[in-house]
Formats: sequence, structure tokens, C-alpha cells
Amino acid sequence: MKRKRKRSLSNKAPPRGHYPPSL
Repeated sequence: MKRKRKRSLSNKAPPRGHYPPSL
């Protein structure tokens, strides 16, 4: 919830576990 979020924003992709890519 600290570094993972930053990486997510940079990659424009949610981290695994949050929700399936289907959504």
C-alpha cells in the first residue's frame, strides 16, 4: 500500500490480489 501503489500507478496496472484482470 506504499511502494506497490506507486509502481501500480507507474505501470498503470493494479497489483495482483486486488481484483482479476477481467474487471
